[in-house]
Amino acid sequence: MSQSFGSDGMQNSRPSPAQQLADSLDRGETPPHLSVPIRLEREEMCHAQSPANIEAFVPAGDGSYVSKTRFGFSPLGVVIGAATVAGNQARKAKARKQATEQWRPQGRGVLYLTNQRLAINQDQSWTNIWYQDVMQAECDGRFIQLQRSGDPAVRFNVPEIDYLYVMFYWFAYNQVLRPPVR
Repeated sequence: MSQSFGSDGMQNSRPSPAQQLADSLDRGETPPHLSVPIRLEREEMCHAQSPANIEAFVPAGDGSYVSKTRFGFSPLGVVIGAATVAGNQARKAKARKQATEQWRPQGRGVLYLTNQRLAINQDQSWTNIWYQDVMQAECDGRFIQLQRSGDPAVRFNVPEIDYLYVMFYWFAYNQVLRPPVR
């Protein structure tokens, strides 16, 4: 059974790659698999590979910072005192910024979408997001956002975002999503 996500009401005469994928999944077809340079588990197959911008949700900090005090009565002491005040202001501004919940860029990487997980290679380090650990998934047309139990949310900006989200949803939840017509 198909479900839909997002829609802008526009009609397009030619189906997008994501719509074509949803149609083929509805017909019971399996997406083709790729040969990739990562270790796969038994019966695991990679079905997509894409560059990705990765962001993580960072909860609010407590807004605290260390205030330093330095002063002197010589010309050098006045300069050191002024630099200390400037440093305190910079630390206070940084603490204020960190006290706000926000999405923070984590960099670029390569995302591999398999029938069991998302494997992300970023800066010569690997992160695996196993589908059974994903508690919530959303796609707003700009980002695919995933929430795992006990971890901060992560989101990915990838080319062909609707196509990858339809494929992810099918493997993770065994349901076909109908992408919006864009």
